[in-house]
Amino acid sequence: ISITYDIGEGARVYVERVEISGNVRTLDRVIRRNMRLAEGDAFNAAKIRRSKQLIEELGFFSNVDIRQIPGSTADRSELHISIQEKSTGELTFGAGLSSDSGVLGSAGVTEKNLLGRGQNLSLRFQVSGRDQLVEASLDEPYFLNRDVSAGFDVYNTAREFRESSFDRKLIGFGVRASYPIAEFLYQQIRYGLRSETILPFSDASNTIKSNQGESVVSTLGQSIFYKKLDNKLRPKDGYFVGLTSDVAGLGGDRRWLKNKIEAGFYEKLWSEDWIGSLKGEVGFIAGLSGQKVGIADRFFLGGQSFRGFKTGGLGPRDLASGNAIGGNLSYSATAQLSVPIGLPKELGISGKAFTTIGSLTDVDEAD
Repeated sequence: ISITYDIGEGARVYVERVEISGNVRTLDRVIRRNMRLAEGDAFNAAKIRRSKQLIEELGFFSNVDIRQIPGSTADRSELHISIQEKSTGELTFGAGLSSDSGVLGSAGVTEKNLLGRGQNLSLRFQVSGRDQLVEASLDEPYFLNRDVSAGFDVYNTAREFRESSFDRKLIGFGVRASYPIAEFLYQQIRYGLRSETILPFSDASNTIKSNQGESVVSTLGQSIFYKKLDNKLRPKDGYFVGLTSDVAGLGGDRRWLKNKIEAGFYEKLWSEDWIGSLKGEVGFIAGLSGQKVGIADRFFLGGQSFRGFKTGGLGPRDLASGNAIGGNLSYSATAQLSVPIGLPKELGISGKAFTTIGSLTDVDEAD
C-alpha cells in the first residue's frame, strides 16, 4: 500500500499573560524568575514542565499547578500558576547517640524564605562527645537582581579526631557565588579564610606530632556541575557529573591543589519506588611550592564517607600507633538499590541495599 500524509501546521501560540495566585508571603518575582516562559514568548510545553520543576525545587510550596487557558485571540494563551505555600521556618532542638560522634545535642534556627524573598538564613549549634560547632550562613539566590546566587558562612568549630590522635580547632569564614552557564550547567566560585590549630594527643606518634601548631589557610575554589535530574533533593531519574577544584596559597601558610571528580546516574526500575543508582568519585591533592600535604588537608574515608567502616577506617596508618593518617588519593564507587518498605510515602523513608568499593592511598611524609 502507499500512504500519503498531508500535514498542515497550526498557527503558533504565544504567551499573553502569566498570572500567579496563592502566594500570600512569597513575592511574585521569586516565582517568575524560575519561569522559563514570559509574556510574549512562544508557547512551549517542555519549558512549562521545566518551570514547574524549578518552582517545586525551591522548597517553599506544598503544591504547584500550572494551567493553560485560552487568551484573548486564537494565537494567544494564558498561564495560570496556582501554588500552596508551606512553612519554611524551622526551630530545631535535638539530642541523640551517634556511632561517629557519641552523645550529641544540637539547636538551630533556619528560614528558607526570609521575608518572602527566597533568601536562606541559618544559625546552628552542635555539641557532642567529639565536636563543637557554631555556624551562621546567609544565601541570596538572586544577587543584585541577576541570576547569580551569593552567600557567606562564618564558623567556629572544634573536633576530636580520635582515630588520628589529634584535636583540630577552626575559626573562619567563606564567601561564594553560583551562576548558570546553560540550562543544566552550573558553576560556583568561592573563597575561604580560616585559622587552624592542630593539637596532638600526648600519646600521639611523631608522625602526628609533626603537624602540631597554628596556621592560616587561604583557599580559592570552583565547582562546575552538569545536573540533569528529575529532582535535585530526591532524584529518581537522570545523571550528574562535576569537577571541584581548590587551591591554597593566596596568602596563608599552606600551599596545595585539590581536585575531585564525581558522577552519578539514577534510573527508575520496576516502578516509581524502585530506584537504582551508581555514584563514584575520585579525589587528589598535591602540595605546591615544595610543601608536603599535612594531615588536616588529606582525604579520609570511613563513617559517613564510606559506609560500613568506622571514621578514618580506610587507608594508610602509622605503624607504631595504628593512627589513621589520611591519603592524597581517594576513590570510591557505590551501587545502590532503593526499595519501598511499606511506610507512607509522606515519611520519605525507604530501604536501601548497596555495595561500595574504594581505596585511600599515597601519603606525603610530613617534614
